[in-house]
Amino acid sequence: MRIQLPITALILFIGVPLASARADCPPDVNRGAWSPESNFTANPIPSLGCYRMYICGPEQQVMYDANCRLAATPPLGVTGVCTAGGGDISSCNACLTNPPSDTCQWHLEQR
Repeated sequence: MRIQLPITALILFIGVPLASARADCPPDVNRGAWSPESNFTANPIPSLGCYRMYICGPEQQVMYDANCRLAATPPLGVTGVCTAGGGDISSCNACLTNPPSDTCQWHLEQR
C-alpha cells in the first residue's frame, strides 16, 4: 500500500501536463500571404513566358506548440513574363509574376 500511493501520485503528476499540452492547437482560420519560390521554369523561347510556384503561409512568423502543425492552402503555380534581367537579351534570367489571385489561408491542427 505504501508503494502504490507514490506511484499513483507520480502517474497523475506526469500525465496531467501531457494531456493538457495536446490541446493547444487553435483551429482559427487565418489569412496568409503568398511567397514566391526563388527558382522558376523558363521556356526555351523567352517570349513564351515562365512559370513560378508560390507558397502560402502566415504573413509573420508564428510560434506554436510542438503537438501542432501548420496547414495551409496548397502551393500554386503562376505564369509570368521573362526578362533578360541584365543578361543576354535573348535569355530568361528573371521571371516577373504576381501572386495567385486565390485566397491564401492557414490554420494549426493536431499532429
